Amino acid sequence: MKHLTIILTLMLAVAAGSTPAAAATAPPFLTALGIAVPPELVITDQAADNNDIELIDLDQRARRALLDGVVDVYYDYNEDGSIDEIIGIDTSIWIEGVKPLPGGLSLILFRFEYGDGGCSTIGIYNSAGQRLDYLDNGPHSSTEYYDIDEAHTHTSISHITKLIFTADTRFELTATMTQKRSFTAPDGSINEWGQPNYVTTNEVVDWELTKIYHYAIGKDGHITLKQISGPERKGDVPDRFLKRDAINDIYYYPANDAERVKKLDLVIQQPQYYDADDSDEWHYHFRDATMQVYLNNPSIFLEYIIANPTSLKLIDMLFEAVGDSLLPKEKLLDDIGRLPDAKHRQYLEKMTSQWGPKDAVG
Repeated sequence: MKHLTIILTLMLAVAAGSTPAAAATAPPFLTALGIAVPPELVITDQAADNNDIELIDLDQRARRALLDGVVDVYYDYNEDGSIDEIIGIDTSIWIEGVKPLPGGLSLILFRFEYGDGGCSTIGIYNSAGQRLDYLDNGPHSSTEYYDIDEAHTHTSISHITKLIFTADTRFELTATMTQKRSFTAPDGSINEWGQPNYVTTNEVVDWELTKIYHYAIGKDGHITLKQISGPERKGDVPDRFLKRDAINDIYYYPANDAERVKKLDLVIQQPQYYDADDSDEWHYHFRDATMQVYLNNPSIFLEYIIANPTSLKLIDMLFEAVGDSLLPKEKLLDDIGRLPDAKHRQYLEKMTSQWGPKDAVG
């Protein structure tokens, strides 16, 4: 019997050099949205355990103000025929932490939960509430693959991201991927289906892969990935998870960094992902990464395609996203229309003119 379980684990800490007094008041732009930040969600020396406190649920007004342009958009129509853009229609979005930064900037930590998973992200905002940069905290879903054999031994692969501030404008993301086996035995009781209940008797870590991503936040609010440390390995990490780790790296680049699209393009071209029997799995991961990179900064993605017209695998990924209705054609056209160069707009409009949902009629 096989199960798939999605988990989200995020721990926060801040260097002792922070000034709690500076964090006593929520940013005015959050107050204007009717959002009050309780003390337990203010990131100072040590963030609270967010599993035990109430997070701030975001309504559509707050989602548009804080996350428009970096999150899935669903297009619906109002009664007057105008288009209504719904941010994250099937997604629950909360604020789980706020940290004041020098120069009137603010960091907001978001939590996302949707049908089969969850993730967390970081947004940097100026005093007027304008988003200056955005960062995924790792893979789109922190995922646990849950497998049970006939002896009721549970094998899981977990992804855990730990966020630590080392200075007011410097932080680290420590990403750890771990395989564990949990051994169980009957506890002597019977469940409602007449089957024995099991309890965990022992747990073994088969392997662990850890990387640390080091960031700095500039005066302009842009996040810079300064260095990647690792990977540090414990045990024998299977090749397929090393290949997955190379894809995971893409998520850790800030949205404003064009290197992120280049990294995605280079990974998609690697033959090791196409020679394997499990190429369908890698295709799924590529598509997911493509959607996240695109949604977080459409302009950088589109400009990269213009500058690299022979990156056909990357272009095909975007084409497939539109065909499968993961990326609405309306949004693609809106994003193209926002490019400043008229020739670039014309080029992409022509290239995508025949793109559309696979099941479209007419």
